[in-house]
Amino acid sequence: MSLENLEGPLSQFYGPSAIYVHQIERLSETNDAKTARCLYTVTPGQVKYDPKQLALNGMNLGNTGSCYIGLVDTDAERAKHHFKSVAVYPGHKVIKDAVAYRDFIMARGLYELHPNQVRLSSFDSVDFKGLILPPTQLTISQPGNWFENKSPIIVTNQGKEAVEIRGLTVVFFLEDERYIPALREDQLIEAMVQAAAATALNLGDADGLPLFQGIGRTRFLGQALVGETVEMKTVTTSEKRGFNGNVQAFVDGRLIAESQNMKAMIISLKVAEKLWGIKLDKS
Repeated sequence: MSLENLEGPLSQFYGPSAIYVHQIERLSETNDAKTARCLYTVTPGQVKYDPKQLALNGMNLGNTGSCYIGLVDTDAERAKHHFKSVAVYPGHKVIKDAVAYRDFIMARGLYELHPNQVRLSSFDSVDFKGLILPPTQLTISQPGNWFENKSPIIVTNQGKEAVEIRGLTVVFFLEDERYIPALREDQLIEAMVQAAAATALNLGDADGLPLFQGIGRTRFLGQALVGETVEMKTVTTSEKRGFNGNVQAFVDGRLIAESQNMKAMIISLKVAEKLWGIKLDKS
């Protein structure tokens, strides 16, 4: 088996700074299942972020006084570097916003911590229920027993439920660790999503776009630093008009993340253009 360059095919859909898979080695293929290993070397440009910058634009107390509501203002800049030709707010950034929401809840409930002093540890599932097209304001809430984290986190866009996240857990880390040059966990999710799509599809010839509908049980066990190579081992199975993928991510043979049941629907580029009312750049 030989390594195949994916930066060119992926650039059909994403800008260069949004590519998290550089190469793929296709290992096996049966009638409905494919396996591969995907490689990505972490670049300095991917880890440039300000840990002091809040993901949330505000926080309100719900009408009943029992639920905080987080506010996120999305715009073209915040949606940049996802799809090349149209501003779609990325699903992995919604997960990042949910982590910031839990950060606020935990900080107000028990601790006096610097903002962004929590990191994503795991979640049971994420369901994406609609595209988020900026500019728009998202609301994030966790109705019910939010302190015990037993109810799902709901992200709403213009009055409609856009994302549901179940069982999201976070871990606290030392202040100095905020400055470690490593991919964030939500970026690792995007890398694993791209790896699953690249395994399932021949992106160079694809006339379709994978729209992820959901992600199953996912957990994080380590980090990928600048200069380190992430190896993602993937298994995808074909489904009607889509695929389902399981991905494990390693650095130097050490498991740093794993995700199950990444479910995607494949829509044609013509349908995507009609949905968004734009012309996709396929160059």
